[in-house]
Amino acid sequence: MSAFKEIASFKTFITPTLIRAGFWLGVVAGLLSSVGGVIFGVVTAVASGKILMGLALMVGAVFYLALFLLYWRVMCELILVVFGIYERLDETADIIKESAAAGRPIGR
Repeated sequence: MSAFKEIASFKTFITPTLIRAGFWLGVVAGLLSSVGGVIFGVVTAVASGKILMGLALMVGAVFYLALFLLYWRVMCELILVVFGIYERLDETADIIKESAAAGRPIGR
């Protein structure tokens, strides 16, 4: 029940956990998309006889995967950084309140 109270009162965020799960779903989607591109390249090379076009599609699918995974990781990390900044600001606000209550000067 304590975990529910923390989530319901917004003391604990669930978005960072969802972002981590979404990251892995995106990785799986990128892999499936890239595998589909490679298969399409093979089919194009075999069915139409355009070997260079099929090879280009296969190489393009591999490059796509590398760029997509890099992009996806950066986007997910940016969202997590925003939540990390919020948590640190919350901790700083608590320290300032404690210092003010104790009558200590802040920052000097």
